[in-house]
Amino acid sequence: DGADLFAVATAQGVCLVDARADGVRVETRRSQDGGTIGTLHLDDVPAEPAAHPDVDAALDEACLASAAYLFGLAERVFAMTVDYLKIRKQFDKPIGSFQALQHRAVDLKIQIELARASVAAAAAAIDGGADARAAAVSAAKARATDAAFRAAKEAVQMHGAIGYTDESDVSLYVRKAMTAGNLFGSAALHRARFAATALPAAS
Repeated sequence: DGADLFAVATAQGVCLVDARADGVRVETRRSQDGGTIGTLHLDDVPAEPAAHPDVDAALDEACLASAAYLFGLAERVFAMTVDYLKIRKQFDKPIGSFQALQHRAVDLKIQIELARASVAAAAAAIDGGADARAAAVSAAKARATDAAFRAAKEAVQMHGAIGYTDESDVSLYVRKAMTAGNLFGSAALHRARFAATALPAAS
């Protein structure tokens, strides 16, 4: 509601729309993850194409911020899961002592650390103005999205499915992963973008 301009993707590229123009209306509603979703309604508003190259850079920065959010989500839900493995008992032993669950937890930790490295590399590429910025950001977004989805899925399973209930905080992270995972492009979109931008340069 506080925006002065909206960046709108059109067939002609990204256009800027004045928020005060006639025919511009924003409708807000609460999202499943506790946030707010705004829907922009445009009634035949003339949109001017963005005049400077900073639009692509701004979209990459927003995508990286989304990847960092997803990485943090994965890290937090993983910590919650490890804590639960230490206190939940079966056969008079903490379930975290079972080798099968230990292996799954280690595999998940590896994916989260790979996401951490990808997000850090993308941030360095943006800060350094690297030519491979787009590829680095797409790698980070794809890895962080996959890590967040996997962490949320494993959390539900290792909590004995109580993660699906509203009473469990795990369910909040599941919904957040589903919501944030597609912001600024899904993991599949960014894998395709990475292939298009990084692989030709490498060959």
